[in-house]
Amino acid sequence: TTSTYEDNAACTMLANSDSCKQRTKHIAIKWHHFRDQIRLGHIKIVKIDMHHNWADILTKPLGRQKFESLRKLLMGW
Repeated sequence: TTSTYEDNAACTMLANSDSCKQRTKHIAIKWHHFRDQIRLGHIKIVKIDMHHNWADILTKPLGRQKFESLRKLLMGW
């Protein structure tokens, strides 16, 4: 089983849902494949606290303190 870390509650809900709503019909085939892999037990979604989400260092403008704390996590310090 591969773990995927996610801090977005809506994303987690969609990944674990079997229904497709009117507002989610545009989602690509890759999403359906990912959802199938979750259902089969190959992928597990794990909730991660937003203060420990390493991806933020690459995707968001951060203040110095937040940047340095995430850099330490990323570098394993």
